[in-house]
Amino acid sequence: MIDQINKLIAINLFLLFTSENDLLSLKDFKNEQGNQLPGAKMLAEIMEQKQLIKSVTENEFKYELTEFGKQIAQNGGWLVYVANQKKSKKHTEFDRFPKTKTRKPSIELIIAGIIIIALSCLIVSCI
Repeated sequence: MIDQINKLIAINLFLLFTSENDLLSLKDFKNEQGNQLPGAKMLAEIMEQKQLIKSVTENEFKYELTEFGKQIAQNGGWLVYVANQKKSKKHTEFDRFPKTKTRKPSIELIIAGIIIIALSCLIVSCI
């Protein structure tokens, strides 16, 4: 469901970015097949919440890009932005954990372990 919404956002963000007068009315919102989008108002509200578009003050059914929306459109579009956000989120999740160096056991420790195992075997065989 989220992927579908992201695709619709990408399509309509591109439509707004390439429109002649930088305006798009609700009836001009499109779906993946290029048909008029039935839930255009709901998609516009989602895009407003994400600060990609804003309604034109004199006409509530027309929308224009915000500066953030223009930046997203100029830098590859919504799907590229979402993918970059996911990558940076993964990196920050791993960056939370401290980076520890793994130490190799010293040769003395290995020899001591072998001696303990050998002595244990001798003790068991004597019993």
